[in-house]
Amino acid sequence: CGVHEGNLIHVPSAISKMSYLLCLRIVGRDADVQLDLQSFSPPPLKLQKFTLAGRLIGNKLPSWFGHLSGLMQLQLHSSKLKEDSIGLLSSLPRLFDLSLVDAYEEKSLIFAAGVFPVLRKLRLDDLANLSHLDFQQGSLVNLDKLMLSQCFELTKIPQGIENLVHLKNLELSEMPIELTEQIFKGHESEGKHQDALHMTIVKVLHMHNGLLLEKKVHINLCAL
Repeated sequence: CGVHEGNLIHVPSAISKMSYLLCLRIVGRDADVQLDLQSFSPPPLKLQKFTLAGRLIGNKLPSWFGHLSGLMQLQLHSSKLKEDSIGLLSSLPRLFDLSLVDAYEEKSLIFAAGVFPVLRKLRLDDLANLSHLDFQQGSLVNLDKLMLSQCFELTKIPQGIENLVHLKNLELSEMPIELTEQIFKGHESEGKHQDALHMTIVKVLHMHNGLLLEKKVHINLCAL
């Protein structure tokens, strides 16, 4: 369901009656209004798919998010979250699809060992402040697809990207040229790394004169 923030005051009591709610969509229409999800009591703990568009009070997710053991897909838009909220999501046992679109405002995003154990698809889009992305060994061990889009401060290849041992697809859309040039340089030198563990399809997308251009290469992440 889509919810206007003007009606959000009535939502917690309505949601509490839906004990088997599996899918929820909340959209804030006014950027100046902050949404309060902490007041959901009891919260919808059986959710499998949740889409949230809008700023949250305190720029953080409510504590009950850490108990969404059945959540599989999560899309956050314009939430302006801090690092602690990402930590709240990191141990969810069934979350396999996560999208953060203008939803994180820190400069650094670090994925530590053991986090997001079943995540297969990660989208980071329009994170204006993000300049450092780090995948530590043992993190996101099942990640299959990583999409980076319009993160204009991210000019270097994410640290530890070679630790994403199951990554098959890396998509870069409207990303800084400094980053894409490093990718292609790694592609040119990959002959030096024939013993790399896996190959990844890297797709680079950008607009030019109103046309969407695409370049695709196969690369060993260990060559980057």
